[in-house]
Amino acid sequence: MTAVKERSTTVRYRFATPLAAVVLALATALFGASPAHAATWASGHIDIVYAEATSSTNLTLRTLPDPGPSVSAGTWDIAVPNTPELGGYVLPESYSDSVTYNVPFAGFGGASNLISSGAFSSGDTLALLLDSVVHTNPDGSPGTGTVTVTHGGATWYDSAGDRHDFSVGSGSSAIHEHAKWAFSAPGTYALEFYAYNSTTLNSWTGSTSTYTFLVS
Repeated sequence: MTAVKERSTTVRYRFATPLAAVVLALATALFGASPAHAATWASGHIDIVYAEATSSTNLTLRTLPDPGPSVSAGTWDIAVPNTPELGGYVLPESYSDSVTYNVPFAGFGGASNLISSGAFSSGDTLALLLDSVVHTNPDGSPGTGTVTVTHGGATWYDSAGDRHDFSVGSGSSAIHEHAKWAFSAPGTYALEFYAYNSTTLNSWTGSTSTYTFLVS
């Protein structure tokens, strides 16, 4: 069972004239209202960084909640509570630990269309670069918090500029790996990842997406 929390955003307007109110109402009817809520993934399995191919030379980074389908990056913010039994602000690599402590089981994934599109061949490498890490303190001020991502004791990422290579397979999931995410301090973390095929490169187009972690 996936627990979902919602963060509400309230939008207020002041109208200088009745005509302004009418214009806004017409615009809303024509183009739709802005989203008022952003959902937070509080527990359960999710491939937060999920690669799909949109053509033989183009890649997109999305998110695959369980159950699917995939959604745009940024649809879900990932909650990271302080769990002393896990060592602090940690999302575990172990599924059983994620269930025991009721926290997200966040991983990396890739769709089978990475191969069926012709973008990758089995055995190619999807390179995933951590482009930037932006930490904001709970009071809204700029922070200096860090994130470390490890798998089987090996460090995949611990600062911006780090890269990890994923081998692309021919199964129903071209990529599927889980890792331990450890954050050093509370606040909001925006992690920007860039993905590309490091085996072929050539005229290949990579993809950049940002993922948000709410650490508290």
